[in-house]
Amino acid sequence: FPVTIISWWTLRSTKKRKVWEAVFLDFTDQVRARKQLLRSDERFQKLVSSMDDLIFTLDPEFRHTGIFGKSLEKTGLTEEFFLGKTAADIFGPDAASVHQIPNQKAFKGENVQNEWSVGSGHEQRWFLTRLVPMTEEDGSIFGIVGIATDITAKKKLEVEMSLANARYELVNKATNEAIYDWDLRNDALFWGGGFDRILGHNDHEGHIFSIKDWESWLYPEDLPRISASLEKFLNDPSKSQWVAQYRIKNHQRRYFYFLEMGYAVRNSQGEVVRMIGSIRDVNHEVILKNRLKSSYQRISEFRKALDQSTNIILTDLDGIILDANQSTVELSGYSKEELIGSHTRVNRSGYHPKEFYQTMWNTIKAAKYRDWE
Repeated sequence: FPVTIISWWTLRSTKKRKVWEAVFLDFTDQVRARKQLLRSDERFQKLVSSMDDLIFTLDPEFRHTGIFGKSLEKTGLTEEFFLGKTAADIFGPDAASVHQIPNQKAFKGENVQNEWSVGSGHEQRWFLTRLVPMTEEDGSIFGIVGIATDITAKKKLEVEMSLANARYELVNKATNEAIYDWDLRNDALFWGGGFDRILGHNDHEGHIFSIKDWESWLYPEDLPRISASLEKFLNDPSKSQWVAQYRIKNHQRRYFYFLEMGYAVRNSQGEVVRMIGSIRDVNHEVILKNRLKSSYQRISEFRKALDQSTNIILTDLDGIILDANQSTVELSGYSKEELIGSHTRVNRSGYHPKEFYQTMWNTIKAAKYRDWE
């Protein structure tokens, strides 16, 4: 190994002769240490210069004593621009006020992180800064080292997600639907905010339930049919959408009709790993439909009774027959086809005078009611 020697020579005179005296010092270890320090410093410079983060150091007056990082090039500024300047010198007093308290905490020995931004509108950029105190061997703090990370993309994504969630909650409030997200692998059924409003079921984990909870709410007579239908759908790789109508109870144990529409997310093997959908309150529609069906049935029965006991003819205002029931057909002797399109005079018996019919039609056209014999 090479050895580094440093010598000091002194010429000393005596009465008899002149003598050179020399002192030799081995500086090999110091030279090696210096070279290693230079190499380490070079590696550090290369490392921090390749990082996207911005690394900086501050003195006790919060002046920049060093700044490194690849992102420095993106700003178009040099290290010399920052050296010796405080945040107030760079950003102005108002903008720099957000750095004052974090810097003070770091100089008191705390590890600190804070978010801050520069610019506004589309030009606004957000940063996350982590501050760590630098200490001497005796524990005294002589500066701060910080790492600033550009989190603009993350903040914009958070804003977009916040807006999306706000719109989602507004939709939940404006409709009579509850949206769900079912994670089949973890058996976690997450319901949106409209679920509380519609059915009132809630828990302490943010609307997360299991499929067993859902089954416990179904009307007992509907459960076998719905369970079989859902299982068939899940096991059919060709199916992506499931629709079912069933009764489900609310937190007051009252049952209501709901229409569910679900969309399956399948893996490459065709297995359902996730199902997203909604349930919509159709109780009012079903009740009206059932009432209408019942009314139609009663009208049909009533008409059947009338057909068997009363003659009924439907005409226009000119007396042309539009329809006639079976009793009228049998009484008149004409077929139904012969009666429709004919004038009511085909049924005149000759018993009533012409004035009788004239008065009857005048009464009908005047929208008045009267018994006629």
